[in-house]
Amino acid sequence: MAPRKYKEYSNDLRELAIKHFQSGISERNIAQKVLIPCTSVHYIISKYKSTKCIGNIIGRGRKRKTTVHVDRCIRRKIMANRRISSSAIKTELLSELGIAVFESTIKRTSHEAGLFGRVARKKPYVNKLNRTRRLEYARTHQEKPLGFWNRIIWSDESKFTYSAQMER
Repeated sequence: MAPRKYKEYSNDLRELAIKHFQSGISERNIAQKVLIPCTSVHYIISKYKSTKCIGNIIGRGRKRKTTVHVDRCIRRKIMANRRISSSAIKTELLSELGIAVFESTIKRTSHEAGLFGRVARKKPYVNKLNRTRRLEYARTHQEKPLGFWNRIIWSDESKFTYSAQMER
């Protein structure tokens, strides 16, 4: 098992170490000149020898569990029914494609596609009777002057109840 590397060095520093190596300087002297540990110099040189590359190797990090096809399937399911939950999509993917993914993966995939979950704002239901009464009120008071509305006290639709028992 290879020892763990804790620090990544810039490409300029790696390039400098490789130039010193190509000029014939030992690893210990390169480490003193570049001010990095001998083991890091050794890893930079051995990587350069095997790959002829100074930069990072592509493919680092955890691989995606979902493919492009599965991501597209998740997006299609969300667009077909915007109210579907990630747990429902998870069960559908398991039954249809045989792929088990976490709900967080589904949410992350939808966020990458620009689809975010929202909660609908709660507002009171206005039935037909109240709708006609509101419209009638607006039509009767439409032509009132601005001074008329200065004498009106608005309660912001708060309901106040006066009880005779409260006076005792």
